[in-house]
Amino acid sequence: MKILIVQIGRYGDMILTTPMFREIHRAHPTAEIHVLASHRNYHIIEHHPRIAKVWVYSKKIGSMLKLIHALRKEQFDVWIDPKDHGSRESSLLATLSGATSKIGYNGQTGRAFTQPIPSQYPAEFHQTEINCAALTMLGIEAENVLPELYLDENSEQYILQYIQHATAYVVVNLSAGNSSRALPFEMWNAICAEINHSIFLNYTPDDAALAAKLEAGNSSVHRLESRSIMDAVSLIHHARLLISPDTAVIHIASAFDVPTIGFYPAIDWNYYKFRPLSPHSAVLRPDSQAQLIKDIPMYKIRATLEQFTF
Repeated sequence: MKILIVQIGRYGDMILTTPMFREIHRAHPTAEIHVLASHRNYHIIEHHPRIAKVWVYSKKIGSMLKLIHALRKEQFDVWIDPKDHGSRESSLLATLSGATSKIGYNGQTGRAFTQPIPSQYPAEFHQTEINCAALTMLGIEAENVLPELYLDENSEQYILQYIQHATAYVVVNLSAGNSSRALPFEMWNAICAEINHSIFLNYTPDDAALAAKLEAGNSSVHRLESRSIMDAVSLIHHARLLISPDTAVIHIASAFDVPTIGFYPAIDWNYYKFRPLSPHSAVLRPDSQAQLIKDIPMYKIRATLEQFTF
């Protein structure tokens, strides 16, 4: 059986899709799994041992036509797009795929998917559970919905040269990709001051100035500029604790059962779908009338940090 899974979203979207690979392999060890990824997220699974081939999606017309032609030649038995909402792009790709069976969300009028999945799941379902629910169309009931990531050897070597003298360290992830999830310098500085271990900062170029300012004010704080998402995977894999706003690195930590303190907005559906899956985790949210994570009281953050001392 040859299966293609579509995930052309961001890093976090791909990370939360990885349990599907493990569950398909468990139920059908000889199945050949392909993934249609995006330029933004394919690095996450580039060397995943359960995947036979990663296809990179492009919206340029010429590249897209070549890709569709190549995919049709593969003659997939099953095409799976686990999104639980409508997408013209998803429907078009499924229609043109040539796959025998197409699993995905049709909406009220769509017909692209021959085996439609529902748009509504229990409110407490995590996104990994929603993704794996698409596999029930293949008779697969998921047994493990934790993300599954594999380390990149080059990234391991790069990270180990930075952390070799830090026997136990905390990763503080500054970047959130959304202003509503961003913390100001004063809060990050106060958080770092509470940690009695080496701290490595994970951040995107947009937060480089913030990282430099935090490092300058605390001798335990060290900047570590990730060259790629796989560098961040290795950094978090070796950490004793991750502290981060709600973003993809939370799900990286869940893949390796790294203890996590996550800052989330006061939006229930967002919490349920994207909460940390590591059993050793804590989530802090602002009061219900506030949705910005900067409104989380510092006394709650300090009290939570005390629970994660090591």
